[in-house]
Amino acid sequence: MKVAATATQSYFDLTDKFKPSASLMVSDRWDTGIGEIGILASVSFQKTAFRQDTISTEPFYTLDPTNATDAEVLASLGRTGQTTTLPHGTGIGEVYGDRRRLGTDVALQWRPSDTLELTAEVFRSDYKFRFDDYSFFAYSSGSAIIPQPGAAFTYADNGDFESGTFINVPVGNNTSAQTRHSTTTDYSLNLKWKPVDNLTITADGQYVDAKTKNLRSIFGLNGVADTLYQDISGSVPVVNIGSETGLTNPATYTSAFYLDNLNESKASDKTARLDAEYRFDAGILSSIKAGFRYADRKNRTIDTGYRYTGLSGIPSELETVDLGDFFRGDADLFGNIIAFNRGIIRNYQNTLDTLGIASAPAYTQSGTNQQRQKTFTGYATAFFKADPVDGNIGVRVVRTNLDVSGYYQQTSIVLDANGNEVSGPTVFNPIAVSQDYTSVLPSLNLRVHLTDNLQLRFAAAKNISRPTFGQLNPSLTVSEPGAAQQDQIHTTSGGNPYLKPMKSDNLDATLEWYFSRTGSLTAAAFYKNIKNYIQTAVSYRDVTFDNGNSYEYEVTSYNNVAKGKVKGFELAYQQFFDFLPGPFDGLGMQANFTYVDSQAPSPATSGPVTNVPLELLSKYNYNIVGIYEKGGLSARVAYNWRSKYVVTTAGNGTGSLPVFNKPFGQLDASISYNVTPQFAVALDGTNLTNTRRATYFGIDSRPRDVVVNDRRISLTARISY
Repeated sequence: MKVAATATQSYFDLTDKFKPSASLMVSDRWDTGIGEIGILASVSFQKTAFRQDTISTEPFYTLDPTNATDAEVLASLGRTGQTTTLPHGTGIGEVYGDRRRLGTDVALQWRPSDTLELTAEVFRSDYKFRFDDYSFFAYSSGSAIIPQPGAAFTYADNGDFESGTFINVPVGNNTSAQTRHSTTTDYSLNLKWKPVDNLTITADGQYVDAKTKNLRSIFGLNGVADTLYQDISGSVPVVNIGSETGLTNPATYTSAFYLDNLNESKASDKTARLDAEYRFDAGILSSIKAGFRYADRKNRTIDTGYRYTGLSGIPSELETVDLGDFFRGDADLFGNIIAFNRGIIRNYQNTLDTLGIASAPAYTQSGTNQQRQKTFTGYATAFFKADPVDGNIGVRVVRTNLDVSGYYQQTSIVLDANGNEVSGPTVFNPIAVSQDYTSVLPSLNLRVHLTDNLQLRFAAAKNISRPTFGQLNPSLTVSEPGAAQQDQIHTTSGGNPYLKPMKSDNLDATLEWYFSRTGSLTAAAFYKNIKNYIQTAVSYRDVTFDNGNSYEYEVTSYNNVAKGKVKGFELAYQQFFDFLPGPFDGLGMQANFTYVDSQAPSPATSGPVTNVPLELLSKYNYNIVGIYEKGGLSARVAYNWRSKYVVTTAGNGTGSLPVFNKPFGQLDASISYNVTPQFAVALDGTNLTNTRRATYFGIDSRPRDVVVNDRRISLTARISY
């Protein structure tokens, strides 16, 4: 019998919490009259905590001199005839959260003979996530923002706002919570049979069942601030909001509302495959492998949609929020605020009772969406070897059947018996779309042994990447804004059931030099030509509700652009300096650098950006790792850096400009020591540099978010026998 166990205590410094993790694994094997039997069982438990502080600036609007209101603002600023872009909103968010994961895994293996082996495994994951937060923001949305007469304003060379003061700005003050509970159970069977020495047959069956429940709960206060001063020219924006009555005074706020939303998803995945490989004893052909695979994935989600409840007054269950340590004390802000009680918002039923709401929103037929995808795959691959070359060539043929359904629905605002605004009846239309397509995907992999320690690899292949179920979801819910939401940008989002799979033609070449027993140097080049690349797009839609009210909505969805291209190279080096005298012979190093040139048409941009890199791909990336391995001591120090990258190709409120993440680097480190062969201790740290992350809209002079997160320090003990 073998037993291994770990126990970890982690400290998260921004939220100032300790959280435990632990795992236990037991395995054993027996020789019996019916063959060899083995069992492995494990259980793991993990808790983490986090806090995230954010300063946001959005949206930006360029003043239009042909618009009378904008022309008046330009004149008041002394910028008539000059391009001028102003922010129409800013705010902060302070999020506290926890995650808990419990995993169990049991695997049973039976080998009745040398030619037959069967494995059965059950894995289950139980995951809980929750967060609650405060947010405070000043926001005029698409309405004009009013400069303070006589106040000083500064601008970037392109006319983008840098600093200045505005007056009579609407403010919002939200306290919210979200919970999620997900369970996933994975059942799998594997059979491996060798009827003759040269033939191996493998069969697999798998069934995955997954369920998720989500709850979102938002309480909001609204009022008007006398002044708003912003300075976004530095790395951390300055935000000062002034009110004659004070931001900790309930009298500052004139209205309150509540939003809640529930949804549940149930998904399953059934998979079966059969593979056979025949090995040849001699000749250029080493083996032939062929097989079939069937998969049936489906998902069903029910969603109440967001229910709006206008409140008749400002509740008394408010608390003062101390923002003294916000952004680790490095932010120039407006002081403390008053907000709805965080302890109440964490408990959904308590929130409903406090606000006098009778029950949770009901699920409706129109809140349902479903996706089902069946794939039928056949493949064949030939492996060959003719010194100094070896490799394989093959083809995969995939038939995909896809069915998605959902509803387009609109919900109007009505008045209840007390004259308060609430979500009214929903009108809806069903949507159903089916697609069928076949993909033929050839591949070739070659390796050339140039010398004993130098080899060249080459690969060519066609691949597809299907849209996710979320991207294909045809449902779109449009809810009329209540009075407290009139000053906000009206947004909604949905998928696109007509999305095509992305197709790519790929070429890769790698040169590998193993110059010592512990050292290597590699250089790789790659090229991808992508068709039907999927990007985020924002469109504008005028929506009229049953009560005759009309609003403009920014609708976020997805579409296929014509083409995307990715090309670049990677250099990697690793070595232990074992030629040094002790104890320095335990030193080592890993380093890599990647250059990626990617580009695709941005789907709906305006302003200075019309072509963007592919989402989440930085042009430059490097990692440097210092290593020490000697005796029972092991240590790592790793610094990872990446240049700017596109978070999304279209962002709300800025003429659909892409959102970029600024360059950033992060330092992590770990050290462990084997006290005995059976017992070890380890200490590791994450985000030791306290890295701030920042995003911007298309160009540097339009910042979006600046974010700080926890640093984490973990102490782990491991035992095995």
